Amino acid sequence: MQNRLNFLTENSLAFRVFLFSLVAKFLLAFFLPVVGDESYYFVWGQNLQLSYFDHPPAVAWLTWISNQIYQILPLSWSGLSIRIPFIALSSLTYLVWLKAYLLENHNDDNIHYFTILYFLNPLLGVGGIFATPDVPLIFFWSMAYYAILKIRSSQSIRWYSILGISLGLGFCSKYHIVILPISIVASLFFLRDLKSIQLRKLIYTIVFGFLFSLPVLIWNYQNDWSSFLFQLNHGLNAQKNYDIVWTLSYLLGQILLFNPIVLYYVIKNIKKSLTRNVALSQWFFFIFSSFKALVEANWPVTSHAQALVSLKADFKQFFKISLIYWCVIWLAFLGYGLSSSGEKKFTRFPQSHAAQEIYDLTRDFRPLFGPTYQMASLMHVISNEPIFKLADLSRHDFYDSLKASKPSINIKKFYVLKYVETDWPGWTGSYRRVKAMSIEKYDLELYELAYE
Repeated sequence: MQNRLNFLTENSLAFRVFLFSLVAKFLLAFFLPVVGDESYYFVWGQNLQLSYFDHPPAVAWLTWISNQIYQILPLSWSGLSIRIPFIALSSLTYLVWLKAYLLENHNDDNIHYFTILYFLNPLLGVGGIFATPDVPLIFFWSMAYYAILKIRSSQSIRWYSILGISLGLGFCSKYHIVILPISIVASLFFLRDLKSIQLRKLIYTIVFGFLFSLPVLIWNYQNDWSSFLFQLNHGLNAQKNYDIVWTLSYLLGQILLFNPIVLYYVIKNIKKSLTRNVALSQWFFFIFSSFKALVEANWPVTSHAQALVSLKADFKQFFKISLIYWCVIWLAFLGYGLSSSGEKKFTRFPQSHAAQEIYDLTRDFRPLFGPTYQMASLMHVISNEPIFKLADLSRHDFYDSLKASKPSINIKKFYVLKYVETDWPGWTGSYRRVKAMSIEKYDLELYELAYE
């Protein structure tokens, strides 16, 4: 195994692709604007808790590191300092998947194909630079799956324990990790290989999984299980009336992101591999979810990596057409981004360039409250001035748990940025509202609120 891992480090094409991807990630992290969710998680890192309403705490642990970097580097405005821990972790994730790939006894030549296709995938390559919960989720998922492969080959208690730790920390990253043990059991049953997991050693997995899940479990117990209920409603019961667009958009989006050539190859060989079965079980789980609510494109992200791990020597014949496919996709994406419609969409999207312009326009109006958690946190990050979302102005989030999201009784006058289509929260009814400014470019309005 050690000799085969050295293959990556001895000036191989795979190693050069890995280094190129690392350099590209740092450059993109420097030049790409910070998006709303990233700045929101950055604010979490300044307010550490056991867990959060929107997501578990791992993303906040990483942005806490980002906050330390933020105080040191003169690059904070670019977003690079926010993203460094995520770039590092996503790079480690690739190495874990590579070890899983080698453990599956593939030919060394295929490492080139695996590496190139891995980094061309938008969710695994470019997606690895953004400060989101997906980055720690994919890392701990990859660690857990690698532990499964080691368990099947060695039955070591050490790997049963690592599996539990990885699942526990994965649960502290994103609740989607629960799909992994379910899909493993289902796939092993399908392959008639349940005996490869020894029940008496599984107790180590359960104990360590429970211990490393405790931050999330304790926080939810203390907060009436609100995060669990929110995510269940968000993922499985967001709407009562089914819309066929949910399923069609999911299928089309995943086919395009998954790479239809890779998808065909995986389905074609479904009966021959645990890795393939686990990848597809995730894919089909979210097809079921799409009948309940709209499924976001990144939710099955771990299935993309597992599908690539399953590629064997006979995939060599599909590689060139896969490469052409990704070239077309990326050129189309670049073309759209440079078009007028793409530029307009980018301008309206919550990101730091827009937030800077909005902040400059409203600089003289204080105290100021933001319209959503994205815009409030963006203005906070680019200015280093605490700006809070007004409580209940948009859907419930972390800001609604902070006292500072409502003006104190000593403040007789304050200002609120609000999107035109957003309704006022009920508690503001006792205030006199006067429009102070319209920012039509972003569909925003600035209001002065004062006691009658």
